[in-house]
Amino acid sequence: MKLDKYTVGKRYGKAIFELAVENNNEDSIFETLQTVKGIFTENSDLGNILSDDRLNQHEKRSLMDTINHNYDGLVHDALEVIFQYERMYDILMIIEEFEKEYYETKGIVSAIVTTTVPLTQTQKQHLAQAIATRFGYKRAELIEEIDPSIIGGVIIEVNHQVIDGSIKNKFEQLKKSQYMNAVQKEQI
Repeated sequence: MKLDKYTVGKRYGKAIFELAVENNNEDSIFETLQTVKGIFTENSDLGNILSDDRLNQHEKRSLMDTINHNYDGLVHDALEVIFQYERMYDILMIIEEFEKEYYETKGIVSAIVTTTVPLTQTQKQHLAQAIATRFGYKRAELIEEIDPSIIGGVIIEVNHQVIDGSIKNKFEQLKKSQYMNAVQKEQI
């Protein structure tokens, strides 16, 4: 039975984190995995190429050796196992799970913040502090997304909870309210 990518991500990411903690080098592994994440984010199809039939095994091995020669120890070994089990297309989910475990032990929460324009440094600091306080963490790391369609305001997603303070959402709530009032008047 083949596992889905979420299960694979959780299992591998958690295992890598536990090994990093066991070896007391979770901070350096975190930093190294950020580099790996950058490579696979920049080259979005790389994980798929290393996992599917577009290249023969010799070509995939050569490409993997090129990537993995930059790493040693736990990261090197983990990448090798993931490659051998042909799960490189799950690498970003695996790293995401590692980050989740890492942040949780450090008291850091990751928050996706959607605005219409980039935030200033001061706005980021105030928002990060407010999010950390509201959700009971020491610190919040912001992942900024720009979406002009929200018109204004901010949408914050933390631990699968969404706080939608966008103007677009407020307009939609106003429309619903007006519709409900009209329906109630018709029923009277």
